[in-house]
Amino acid sequence: VGALGGFSGVPSGLSGAYDAATASPTYNINSSGNQARLYQPEPEGFGRMQITPDYIATPWVQYIENEQYGYFVYALGRGNYDVESMSFGDTVFWRASGGVDSAYDNVQVEFVPAGSPVTLFPDNVITSAEVSGQELYGPNEEEYNGEIGPYVANPPGTVTNQIQLDIVLPQGIGRYDDNANLQEYSIDIRAEYRLIDDMGAALSEWAVLRTETFKGATLTPQRRTLLCDVAQGRYEVRLARTSDSAVNGRTMDSIQWQAMRAMLPGSLSYGVSAVAIKIRATNTLSNSASSKLSLICTRRLPLYDRATRTWSGETATRSWAAAVSAVCKASWGGGLSDRELDLDALWAIDERLQARGWHYDAYIDGAYTVWQLITEMCQPMLCVPRLEGSVLSFVEDCAGRPVRYMLTPRNIRRGSFKLTWNTWSSSTPDDVVMNYLDAAYGFQQRDVKAVLPESESREETSLEMLGITGREHAFRVAVGYAARNRWRRIGVECQVEGLGRLMNRGDVVTVSHPRLRNTASGKVDAWDEAGLALTLRRDTGDIPEKGDLYLALSRPDGTAWGPCRLAAWHGDGGAYEVTLDAGEYAALLLEDADAPWNWLTAGEESLPTLWTLQQSREFARRMLVQSVVPSDLWTYTVSLVNDDERVYGYDELPVPAWEGRGQLPTVDSLAAPQRLTVAVGGTAASPVLEASWLTVTGADAYEVETGTDGEAWLRVGRMNINRASVAVSRGPVWLRVAAVRDDMQSPWAVWAGDTRVSKPAATTAAARFDGATFGVEWQAVAGATEYSLNVLADSVKVAAVTGTEALEYELTPEDAAAPGGPWRKMSAEVWARNAAGPGPVVTASAEAAAPAAVTAADISVGADSITLNSVTGPAPIGQDGVTGYVLLQGATPDFDASSVTGMQIISALPYTLSGLTPETTYYFRLAGKDAWFDDVPASYAALNFSGVLPVTTTAADGGNA
Repeated sequence: VGALGGFSGVPSGLSGAYDAATASPTYNINSSGNQARLYQPEPEGFGRMQITPDYIATPWVQYIENEQYGYFVYALGRGNYDVESMSFGDTVFWRASGGVDSAYDNVQVEFVPAGSPVTLFPDNVITSAEVSGQELYGPNEEEYNGEIGPYVANPPGTVTNQIQLDIVLPQGIGRYDDNANLQEYSIDIRAEYRLIDDMGAALSEWAVLRTETFKGATLTPQRRTLLCDVAQGRYEVRLARTSDSAVNGRTMDSIQWQAMRAMLPGSLSYGVSAVAIKIRATNTLSNSASSKLSLICTRRLPLYDRATRTWSGETATRSWAAAVSAVCKASWGGGLSDRELDLDALWAIDERLQARGWHYDAYIDGAYTVWQLITEMCQPMLCVPRLEGSVLSFVEDCAGRPVRYMLTPRNIRRGSFKLTWNTWSSSTPDDVVMNYLDAAYGFQQRDVKAVLPESESREETSLEMLGITGREHAFRVAVGYAARNRWRRIGVECQVEGLGRLMNRGDVVTVSHPRLRNTASGKVDAWDEAGLALTLRRDTGDIPEKGDLYLALSRPDGTAWGPCRLAAWHGDGGAYEVTLDAGEYAALLLEDADAPWNWLTAGEESLPTLWTLQQSREFARRMLVQSVVPSDLWTYTVSLVNDDERVYGYDELPVPAWEGRGQLPTVDSLAAPQRLTVAVGGTAASPVLEASWLTVTGADAYEVETGTDGEAWLRVGRMNINRASVAVSRGPVWLRVAAVRDDMQSPWAVWAGDTRVSKPAATTAAARFDGATFGVEWQAVAGATEYSLNVLADSVKVAAVTGTEALEYELTPEDAAAPGGPWRKMSAEVWARNAAGPGPVVTASAEAAAPAAVTAADISVGADSITLNSVTGPAPIGQDGVTGYVLLQGATPDFDASSVTGMQIISALPYTLSGLTPETTYYFRLAGKDAWFDDVPASYAALNFSGVLPVTTTAADGGNA
């Protein structure tokens, strides 16, 4: 988009950060909340931002007196921050001014500086992936196989001093007596453990870790965490139920080993600032606390004083220069010292940005190279970074910058000057839409469109840039890019020699060349300091005889001196005598310009001093350096774009108001999840429900619960995706799913089944073709509730049916046309399904082979007609599926299906083709056709045609062939 301070092309915006699989939850509107983004860069914030922090330690829960407590550690980012507020969803529960809100007394918060330990709760915790709700059967049950396990508590190379066992009674506990009164019931369990080495070999005998008796008479699910202190070591644990099961319908005695954790000694050390939160689950927070935390914070950074050239202590700031300095100086960033940064230029730009109210507010949590990040940090400020030797400097693309170098035919290599006048194209769109986070409205994602008064609005582009959180800022940057698109369309490419070592991206240069009007240029031949006079040799351009003229000179380092008004000039067209205006000359010296007389040269010992003349004090043909690329050891190719002052003339454009649009549709309610499908997996002893459903518009996540009677439910958890794996007990089971978004929840989608049901057997299927219609039918399977199938052509799925009770399916040629058909060879995969899941897949195939190729034909030839009498090769009409013949006509002896000039459909023999010209050779190809072709006559290329049959008609007076 446009050419900005030496750059052209569409700014990359967030570049790779938005494309990564683990896209930022802070910027991604489709993110469902906090994430543990493994192996991703440590985040770093700048300015004031609302962030959705990552988990920095594995979240864990435990049960205390049948209450669930969650423990979470979130990463704020590298460096230090002032936290303003914290929210669950959109509800603020903590503010810097008052701490935790009284309505959320079940929340405890601790801020953890980088390198400090968490003291609010243990954070060095390992949760076993193998323990996930295994049912504990009684010794009297058929499924009983002794202890469940063993399962390793902590990984190799670690030791634990406490093991925690989560035990859940999903149905509650109790027994109904003969009068239907719930009576107390008890269940006994025993946990054993033994010491193992890093290879898993046992180092001790089994010992009792814990015995526990659960008593009660309640239908409320019971959840308890057993804390087991052990000597430091690595352990494996097994668990068994030691009391018999009632094995009747009146006793609630199902018990599950829900989870196991190992508490490791000591605390973790974090290289970033963090916040630790302990939550007791309640009706207010249980559905959103752990995955919808966001906070508003401001980065603390040192500020640079240009006057004293010193740094302050860390201060909460939104300064762009402070952010860029931090990236450049950080050991994990550029690693630059103050001497390697042009701090004066950087912070001078920042002063102008602060005066406009432009700040840099961004959260960097994607992968970047240092140069890429610095470049993108400069884009929303309309400036560019550049290297000046070993020093990193910055230049702002703004009005009024002085000309740095002069380019004339004297320092432009002969024959290398190329001038391009670019017209409108799709790469330079008229209008620019800037997407940004609006800090004034809760950091909502919004956009603003920049439309110039001259815009024809033929094309628009959308930009996303880090750092913009204000509508005024976003609009002015969008206008800047739109203006550059419109007015910077004159390009120059040329080659220079030594000057190329000095020029840099973003420099302003003036260009004088015969292809450009209104400027003259040449070299200085002589001078007289006392008379302020110079003798000039003209190379290009015409010098007008009337009006003011202004002279500019090139210093030895290539930079420009002047322009200075001339008091007088005269010459013969090749050489001119000019005199500087004394007052104008004195004014230049007072503005700290040096006197030129000490460095003027006519070119005897060095390159001559160059001059340009124009009719304005402002340089004509101002251009910006886009790139300087070495061509060889002594030559550099310079790309320039015109610096049109109209680019900077749109400061008075009013900022358009927000139109109330959103990137996601507004949803006032959530629909229940559709197509809830559940398959029973796992083992007979430890069944697992594999559930999936269609996504719900507007949902952030999904709540999943299970039960054994459809009335009492046990919460499984919140899922960020539309599927879940849930360990359940054997027997009747219910599962329900609801879509949720902050304070909104949809109706439940409910599934009921029995984990003791077996998957259905394989069906028997047969496929066929009726004309070009492909059909498949299959036999019913005992125990199946529905059937599904995939239709394939060339091993690619072209159609599918899910959950049908029918026992047949047809794909017509009209339906097959959409995915690229129809095809003559197809197959179908069919399987039955019930509550236990899908049965085996069977495949049925069919092929509608075209009739055999024609090998010979008996043709009678007349003067104006031919007659096809018989055909050899395909079966006769009416046999083996042959329904007739297709006769193609072409114009050349080697014609094929792509160059057919005529086609005749023949249903019976003999067949006469009339209307031919006497004594003319015609070319034909012949093929048998079938019912498949009759349905799809445009598919003649799939038939087996004969070779070309040349036929020459006889003379008009008769003949025969």
